[in-house]
Amino acid sequence: MVRGILVAESLFLHWIIEDSRSLKTTNHENITSGKISR
Repeated sequence: MVRGILVAESLFLHWIIEDSRSLKTTNHENITSGKISR
């Protein structure tokens, strides 16, 4: 039971980290493309 919770938590944390990373990269790409288009 506890092990399952730990696995779920680690997966959830990993998903959050990956999600925030992808958000940062998309924001950065939007900013750079915006500068190029101007």
